[in-house]
Amino acid sequence: MALAVMLIALGGVGAWAGFAILSDRTQVLTVVAEVPAGETITAKHLGQANVALGPGVEAVPFSERDTIVGMRAKTGLEPGSLLTRGQVTDQPVVRKGEQVVPVGLKPALVPASRLSPGQVVQIVNVPDPNSSGGADGRKGGRGAQDRELVTARVVALGEPQPGSDVRVLDVAVAAEDGPTVAAWSAQGAVAVTVGGE
Repeated sequence: MALAVMLIALGGVGAWAGFAILSDRTQVLTVVAEVPAGETITAKHLGQANVALGPGVEAVPFSERDTIVGMRAKTGLEPGSLLTRGQVTDQPVVRKGEQVVPVGLKPALVPASRLSPGQVVQIVNVPDPNSSGGADGRKGGRGAQDRELVTARVVALGEPQPGSDVRVLDVAVAAEDGPTVAAWSAQGAVAVTVGGE
């Protein structure tokens, strides 16, 4: 009888613990389809999961799904991940008076720390002194009115190109700086440094 009472008590404790675990679970938004940085999030990109969130995990509740649809991804969103508020924005990727310029970067000219969308960087003109034509047509010339750097904002960082270590960095710059940065990139004369405005 004593053994039976003990087993019943243990079963009750186990059932209570299981109920407590289930009751702590929260319905949250998940990513079910890839969303590149800067792209608009649609309903087809989002899923639902019932999970127990650990301390410090700030997943977006599923009840807020309608507020997320239509926002843009601040970073690339990968399928199978939980969605957090820090990954989305309602601000346009390209602001009024800006242009997006793709910049090809060699490994040695990219910061080792991960660049993230919205981060402020400096695009630096580093022409090859042995080249036969800068942006102004002079050997080794800096070109673009002898400017040396332009402040930019990271839009997206691509993966290394097939057969090459070069990575494409999309940056938003003031419209008047767009042609300058594009000319530097065309010459392979660009480096990136992390800095502030």
